Amino acid sequence: MPKVIDKSVIERMVLAKRLFQQGSLACANQLDLFEFSKGLLSLQDAVELALGAIASVINAKLKDPMTFSGYFGAINKELEQNKKLPYERELSQLNRARVSVKHYGILQRPSDHAQAIGAVKPFLEYASSTFLERDFEKLSLSDMISDEEIRNMVKSAERELEKGTPESWQECVEILAKVKYVLFDHEFDHPSGLVGLGYYSATPSYEQEIKMLQFGLDIHEFQRLSLILPVVHWNRKQESPLKIELDGDYSHEGNWSQESLHWALESIINMAIKIKTTHAASGLIPASDYFEYQIAPTNDEALFISDPTGVHLITVDLPLGGRGTGVDETEAHKVVFRLPKDEILTCSLGHYWGGAYYEVSNPKILDGKKPAYVLKTAVRIVGRYPKKTVAT
Repeated sequence: MPKVIDKSVIERMVLAKRLFQQGSLACANQLDLFEFSKGLLSLQDAVELALGAIASVINAKLKDPMTFSGYFGAINKELEQNKKLPYERELSQLNRARVSVKHYGILQRPSDHAQAIGAVKPFLEYASSTFLERDFEKLSLSDMISDEEIRNMVKSAERELEKGTPESWQECVEILAKVKYVLFDHEFDHPSGLVGLGYYSATPSYEQEIKMLQFGLDIHEFQRLSLILPVVHWNRKQESPLKIELDGDYSHEGNWSQESLHWALESIINMAIKIKTTHAASGLIPASDYFEYQIAPTNDEALFISDPTGVHLITVDLPLGGRGTGVDETEAHKVVFRLPKDEILTCSLGHYWGGAYYEVSNPKILDGKKPAYVLKTAVRIVGRYPKKTVAT
């Protein structure tokens, strides 16, 4: 099991990996000295980011500002004797090349820097495996996604992208489209062209843009992502798997290059992390974490389902499933708990799907392992107490 590493350190190393990829691609063009010199800048930045990550992990004391050689000195001082950082000579040469390009505008010749360039990848691999206990090739911000289901889907997309075949790239695109739908788009479903079959899909709206701003998402990046990825439809009548529509104006293999899919993957990962951590990052305690709630059926028995995915929010106001239950059992919902009339359930309570559902956690529901979901109209809150003082 890899050691627990601060998110900022993982982010540094992932950025280092991205800069390394960009720098390596640029340096492969040995006929264009401008492109080659730009690549050297990216490679040196990757190394410096890795040095900063190492220093953070071992609590090495860094000065401000920090020289390139100063990183090696401060880090080596904290390491055990005879365990100094490798490749210092080669990487110092790379740094001198960076100074020549950045500060003096001197373009570099490929033949002068073969050793320095060759040392970058093994150094980054050493830094990642030794100090982060992670494989550099597999290093990804996807490890920082808190939701296990989303994290597994993203990792599947990463594996498909790595295979490098047209078929695997299409699979990668379809997985990313599903992740985007589950993370964000499902709240903005409207009847699609397949509405006669019960299908819904997200359509652009001002509400989407407001939600993007709330989560700190880049609207222009999101719009480009929506063009590249196929449209996702959900059949809320049959609870069928997500249906992918591949005939969009821009969602086709001509736009699915390795570079564009890497960008799409990173955008989805960034979206997942931001959406799942927005409330925690604010420093405020959500009511769902602070209070224990007591709820009772609004009218008759309230039915709790395993997953409300695909149920459009307009169903909140429809008389489904009998008086007061809020659920249509003729649809393929799995009812996992029933709360009879006049009974009270003490539980943790959160909001789900635009606030239309309560996410309810209680040891009686699914053996306490997973939450269940109930329409807000089907229950009423009769009391709430700070969790440390809640009455049993």
